[in-house]
Amino acid sequence: MRDPREAKVKGTNMLSAVKALRTARDQARAVLPARLHGYLEERILVSSWYPEGDLMGLLTALGKLMPAGSDPFVFMGRTTAREHLAGIYRGHVRPGDLERTLRSGTALWRNYHDTGDLTSEFDAPLQATIRLRDFAAASREFCRLLTGYFTELLDQAGGKEVKVTKIACSLDLAPDCQWRLTWTT
Repeated sequence: MRDPREAKVKGTNMLSAVKALRTARDQARAVLPARLHGYLEERILVSSWYPEGDLMGLLTALGKLMPAGSDPFVFMGRTTAREHLAGIYRGHVRPGDLERTLRSGTALWRNYHDTGDLTSEFDAPLQATIRLRDFAAASREFCRLLTGYFTELLDQAGGKEVKVTKIACSLDLAPDCQWRLTWTT
């Protein structure tokens, strides 16, 4: 397993967090670690790779600036999925075909992260298990982000009553992180 400090994320994932923080620069500076202040000024290149830890630092700061209420990481996961699926990856959403959308969505993982293997298994009609193995930068916050992402992915494909539940976590010494997804049509 690679050192978590070496894990990288594509600039595409960094961009939304940086843009949101830049709208409230003074507040962002107050909650961002000093080592991340440069992101408030530097240009983010969507095709470049950045440290995963930096992304989580940016998202943690952003979460502190969000209004209290729902989980900010689930919200950010849903927002990220909306952005990704409205742009270049819109072809991955198959309205009415949730299984195909989910398979296609998990295939996107390698476009954004240089560690980890994200897979989907269909356990029963209207139910799937997502597994994330060997992700070097696992954190509870990142898992909540993925919960939001998976929820939005199925919503975009037409799922109703979508429920995403974390059922195992590598941080709790499970072999991988796992989510159970259920939905109706």
